[in-house]
Amino acid sequence: MARDDDDDAADDPERKRRLKREANRRSAQLSRQRKKAFVEDLKAKNAEYLHARRVLAAHPDSLFAMDGSGRLAYANPAAARRVGEAEASLCDRSFFDFLEDDARL
Repeated sequence: MARDDDDDAADDPERKRRLKREANRRSAQLSRQRKKAFVEDLKAKNAEYLHARRVLAAHPDSLFAMDGSGRLAYANPAAARRVGEAEASLCDRSFFDFLEDDARL
C-alpha cells in the first residue's frame, strides 16, 4: 500500500502538467473560434457599410450627414457639386457654413 502512495505522488505532478496542457489547448481552440467569428462578423459589417456607402454616393440628390454638434460627417458627390467643393473638404465643417446668409436664422 505504501508503494501505491509513492506511485500516486510521482504521477501527481505529471498529471497536473497533462491537465494544464489540455486546458491550455481548449482555451487556445476557443480563442481561435472566437477570433474567427469576430473576423467574419467584422467582414460582414464592412461589406454592409461599403454597400451603403456606394448607394449613398450614387444617389442623385445632395445628401449630408451631421453629427450631434452640426458638423458634417458625410456628404455625397452630389452634395459636393452643389456647394462647389471637394467631398473631403466638406467633412468636419459646420453645415451652417454652406447656407446663404439670408437662409440663416
